[in-house]
Amino acid sequence: MVVAKISCPECEAVLRPAKPLTPGKKVACPRCGHKFTVPGLEEPEDRKPEKTRKESRVTPEPPRGKESKKKDEDEEENTYGLMDTGEEEEEETTSRKPRINYAPDLSVKDPRGPASARLALPSDILMGGGAFICFAGLIFFCVQIWPFLFSEDGTAVTAKDAVQAWEKQNPDKAPKRKEGEEDIREITLENLKKEATGSTATPEGKAKYELYESMKKEDVNSRILWAILSIVVVVYFAVLASAAVRLRNLDSYRWAMTAGIMGVVLGAGVLVIVLLKDEKIIEAFEYKPE
Repeated sequence: MVVAKISCPECEAVLRPAKPLTPGKKVACPRCGHKFTVPGLEEPEDRKPEKTRKESRVTPEPPRGKESKKKDEDEEENTYGLMDTGEEEEEETTSRKPRINYAPDLSVKDPRGPASARLALPSDILMGGGAFICFAGLIFFCVQIWPFLFSEDGTAVTAKDAVQAWEKQNPDKAPKRKEGEEDIREITLENLKKEATGSTATPEGKAKYELYESMKKEDVNSRILWAILSIVVVVYFAVLASAAVRLRNLDSYRWAMTAGIMGVVLGAGVLVIVLLKDEKIIEAFEYKPE
């Protein structure tokens, strides 16, 4: 009986020999290299014919020569290479794959990509510049309103500032100090009021207090004006930064044009306006992806 298909007992790979093998031959698995004997079917005991007396007799084997013994040993120890069915299946699978004989279409069909690339730099300048100036405007606003909230008389002007300003206007009445010497006098608003309105009031004290009130009014008015301007700047550049984001994302053509017009103050707005006149960029804003 010959065997046309066997399995390796080590790796359980199903193997098909190039030529049918007879049971009892030694073979080697091409996958794991394990050597094993080709199995064969054994006949059941009840089907085996009874041996006759003649067959049961043991006939002594004739003496063998050295060459015949060597041949038998070679046949027993010889191993056979087998064909792996996995390679055949792989070849069949490869042959079934469709062959592409054409070049795929790699052309860009979405116009938003090139348009976004062209608008990237100016929109980034508008976003960054708008956000930075907006943040700086908030800080400037806080600086302007700080004296209104935390100073003694609601102003950054002190009584000492008013006295020093009066002494500059009237150098002949100012105390003489050496050049470079600091004024270490402690002049408070309460003392200045006493010199102007108290029982010990003097014309000089009144003049100093009037100068203080004038300086205070001027400081308050200027701080209110700068605070209002800082709010306007914050709102302006906040809108600019928001419009620049929509410009960068190609969300709205109107907001993009708004960013360009408002961004003229930063210089990049001029470039944005020029780019927004391009037909390809207009098409990118109107394009709606499926």
